[in-house]
Amino acid sequence: EFQLTTIAVLLALAARRNIVVPLGRDAAPRHAKHLEIAQVERRLLVDDGRVRAVPVQATSAHPYYDELRQRESSGLVLFTSGSTGDSKAAVHDFERLLERYETPRPAWRTVLFLQLDHIGGLNTLLFTLAHGGAVIVPDERTPRSVCEAIARHKAELLPTSPTFLNLLLHSEEHRRHELS
Repeated sequence: EFQLTTIAVLLALAARRNIVVPLGRDAAPRHAKHLEIAQVERRLLVDDGRVRAVPVQATSAHPYYDELRQRESSGLVLFTSGSTGDSKAAVHDFERLLERYETPRPAWRTVLFLQLDHIGGLNTLLFTLAHGGAVIVPDERTPRSVCEAIARHKAELLPTSPTFLNLLLHSEEHRRHELS
């Protein structure tokens, strides 16, 4: 999800005032429903640095989309996890979201653990890039892989969830790696 091509496409689409709907691998079983809800017209698939456009049979005609287009602003659609039932879509003004990164902040060596299709993962990525930090992508989202990435790249920041921290403690991987 955090391939250079994926990140470049995301930023290029936003710069060209598109409405973007990132879909993560973990949400694959819900992709068809998300494409329908978000009224996606074209799906861009990134594989090994190559981008392929696939038309989707939809017309994006929602009042929120119309408002973004009238303001000539890019949009971002993110879905809730659906833990209380069906996932719900939230439409954001992508340009307003990007404004928060204009104020200079410290740069960190940051592990990208949270996914690109969630506000936490997107926020982590954008914050790190905007402030000149180092983006560290573990090979997998497992305690071992995350700890290996932290140790190898001397990560300073790991935005994550309480669930993952519990998994990390139970795995005891933090004891097997130099995480200082």
